[in-house]
Amino acid sequence: MTHMTPPDARPSIFDVRTAERIRFGVIAFMATGLLTLVGLLLRGGNEPASNDALEFANAAADGVTHLGWMILFFGPVIQMFAFLAIWATLRSTRQEPLAFWGAMLSIAGNALYLPALGVSAFVDYPVAKQVLAGNDDAIKVVRQAMFEGAGIQVLLLSATVLIIGVVMTSVAIWRSQVLPKWSSVPYTAQVLCLTVAAQFAYPIELTGGVLLMVSSIWLGSAMWRLTDLTGGHVQVPVSHRHL
Repeated sequence: MTHMTPPDARPSIFDVRTAERIRFGVIAFMATGLLTLVGLLLRGGNEPASNDALEFANAAADGVTHLGWMILFFGPVIQMFAFLAIWATLRSTRQEPLAFWGAMLSIAGNALYLPALGVSAFVDYPVAKQVLAGNDDAIKVVRQAMFEGAGIQVLLLSATVLIIGVVMTSVAIWRSQVLPKWSSVPYTAQVLCLTVAAQFAYPIELTGGVLLMVSSIWLGSAMWRLTDLTGGHVQVPVSHRHL
């Protein structure tokens, strides 16, 4: 017997499994915003400077600062699921190619950033303890990892790739007519505040954390509504499909 769709039912772009996966990404998105904001607040502006051994040690050996860095490390990891969820939400629209490459570049940008973030989260603290114990040469480990050789180049590459990916995704969101178009504005602004502009002042970086939290709630709530299960499948307006 052929299954007949009720006359008042609207066509769907998501099956149940896809909807569940998108919702997992939404949770990851909101968790990323929360972890980033909490991590920045705990770390504060107490970011270790590597050019002075004692200054570095006093900043990096602080327990709250260390906890902040540890929390910040997990944000970009979890955020990768969010990038995929945004792409999956837009997969059946005309903006799918732009959303796909935006997600891929965003994931690559986060992945390239993790080594540098790992140094701050896992290396700075024990090195600072060594410096405070009188071993000033221990700071060379951080200098070599972060500011010599390929370290700084990879860090710059990660920021560039991430910014391009987020901008591509934002354009896809703006054009999609599926997700709130204006949500792409804070989504773009947050990546600029957390990468390039963060080098100038801590308040700018913290603003980026707030904007990421706002983006995750704004976009996430829209994605959650789109994946609302009704009668075993997800209902969305016809205009949202790729025709």
